[in-house]
Amino acid sequence: MNMLYNNCEFESYSSTTSPLEHFSSEDFVCFKSTNEASDELLEALQDDKTRLIGLYGKRGSGKTTLVQVVGRILVILDDVREMVDPEDFGIPCNDNRCKVLLTSRQRLQEPTFMECQGRMIHLNALSKDEAWTLLQKYSDINDESPSDILNVALEIVNECEGLHSTIKD
Repeated sequence: MNMLYNNCEFESYSSTTSPLEHFSSEDFVCFKSTNEASDELLEALQDDKTRLIGLYGKRGSGKTTLVQVVGRILVILDDVREMVDPEDFGIPCNDNRCKVLLTSRQRLQEPTFMECQGRMIHLNALSKDEAWTLLQKYSDINDESPSDILNVALEIVNECEGLHSTIKD
């Protein structure tokens, strides 16, 4: 990789990043709690000084889904559990030719970024209202459902702690 990188001329590529709603699909719903992290993520992607971007949050909070929705030109390292140097993978951090986005369940320490200009973004869990909306999307339950079903559904929303994957499953 390094030999190819050193011997080749690459043109710098950049594009205007659209709001997250532009990337939304049937599999992804943009909530207020997701919006804050996604806005920071899109801002970091547009910042020429930022070379490495970290997104962290609880298991099941939607990190992978969010970066898959946003990350169609990016190098994505998903579920990173220890310090990494992107240059070990042949990914140069000393110019603006490539952006690296990693996800982790916890905030990684700054030395993870080595000489790269890094930025860490936290993805919060869904609020109770957002979790309820997501549960309704993936079930036949609505406000008109029988009260015993609504009570069980509300218990499920509380037990899932606002985590996308546990609500969808």
